[in-house]
Amino acid sequence: MIIGTLTGSASHGFSGMIETLAYQAHITLESLPDFGGEDDPDWRILVGNPANEAEIGAGWNRTLAGHPYIEIMIDDPGLPAPLYAHLTQRLPDKRKYSIRWIRGDDGE
Repeated sequence: MIIGTLTGSASHGFSGMIETLAYQAHITLESLPDFGGEDDPDWRILVGNPANEAEIGAGWNRTLAGHPYIEIMIDDPGLPAPLYAHLTQRLPDKRKYSIRWIRGDDGE
């Protein structure tokens, strides 16, 4: 189920909206430096405007059948449980990405 659309690129970051029946937020994904840890996130997820933003989640670069995507986890106090989703490119527009919600507690 698609719960949001972001625009951007892996080299410059992403921004857009997540919208569900119970939750609405403008989010930004910012690239994190590579510290070499296998489980370290590649992205941090921020909510709010630049003057008043809070970190609410993380993202990890993944590949499935040769197609890259970002596995994201959002854990906001306003949510009853963490939200797991995949950020995938929407073709043919290479600057638009869909957030596909994944049911479950481990993002799989």
